[in-house]
Amino acid sequence: MRLNHLPLVLTLTILGYVASGSAVWSACISSSCNSSSGASSSGSATPATSKDAAAPEIVHHQLPSHERLQPPFSSAVQVGDLLFLSGAMGNPPGKVFLVDGGIEAETRQAMDNLKLMVESFGSSMDRVAKCTVYLADIKEWSAMSAIYRTYFPADKKPARMAFQGGALPLGARVEVDCIAVVD
Repeated sequence: MRLNHLPLVLTLTILGYVASGSAVWSACISSSCNSSSGASSSGSATPATSKDAAAPEIVHHQLPSHERLQPPFSSAVQVGDLLFLSGAMGNPPGKVFLVDGGIEAETRQAMDNLKLMVESFGSSMDRVAKCTVYLADIKEWSAMSAIYRTYFPADKKPARMAFQGGALPLGARVEVDCIAVVD
């Protein structure tokens, strides 16, 4: 498999796990695929039988402070040993207002919220594999990054993408979601 196709294969695999229920999806992108892989060399995905592999269990988690608000999403969803966390913003847990102080204060609160979720659902900040940061204004990238970096060990910073996301809920300056490995 060529390395530049790895994100697509991982995405198709994860989506296959979530969408297929008991079947596990497999995808093959490189020309070295053969009929035993369950996919053709054209890159189409076909469901593998449950005899090939068992689908991981999907567990939905909700923080008690989120339950009171009854959001239309889970705080986190665990698929096997991966924990997919919903976006965290600069609001105190269970509240629908943002902390005062601009991008620095909102980033600190968002990261505290993210840390609370990660630790509540069986992982830790040094087991975060990937984060996505949504900014209301990309000009605040440096200020956000200065706070963000303090939440991870210097030798275990997760992969990250940050971009200007336009209007965020509550008028937030920043929102961060992540994928972590469960201990």
